[in-house]
Amino acid sequence: MIDGVTIRAGEPALAVLAAANRDPDIFHQPNDFSPGRSGPAPLSFGYGTHHCLGAALARLEITTALQHIMVRRPALCGEPAWRDTPAIRGPLRLPIAFTN
Repeated sequence: MIDGVTIRAGEPALAVLAAANRDPDIFHQPNDFSPGRSGPAPLSFGYGTHHCLGAALARLEITTALQHIMVRRPALCGEPAWRDTPAIRGPLRLPIAFTN
């Protein structure tokens, strides 16, 4: 049983990764990008004994990449295209031009 719903043996169940950190009762304005957001820890890298071993490296990589990108002052130069999948949320295409 998950949240009051019985899932019987053999019935399919789908864990939707795109739903992590998006419960408005838990996360304030979940649709807004806010890297400095306070509140509960995000579920992105799991929890407890199932915490991702590569989480620290992933955070370091994205921090370094974003620092290098932001120095070049990117600007949106077209309409983003969003993924149409229940498994992964995010842009499929995000056209940008650099001003520096």
